[in-house]
Amino acid sequence: MQLPVGASNNAFNELNEYVLKIRNMISASAASTYIIQDGCVVNEWYAGYHDKTIGSREIDVQSRSNIASIRHS
Repeated sequence: MQLPVGASNNAFNELNEYVLKIRNMISASAASTYIIQDGCVVNEWYAGYHDKTIGSREIDVQSRSNIASIRHS
């Protein structure tokens, strides 16, 4: 299955909302998804801050985080 690529790609909204729900459920300070298909980034999403202190930097493309990888063939 080939997914459309671009800023208007809403194919991953449900996944991003689920990740946000879990972030809130476990009281994490941040969450993100980064999905690559056939060598192209098809979803890149960030929510939250580096930590829970006042003035903490919002996470973005420059942030570092632990990685979980799931492969589905």
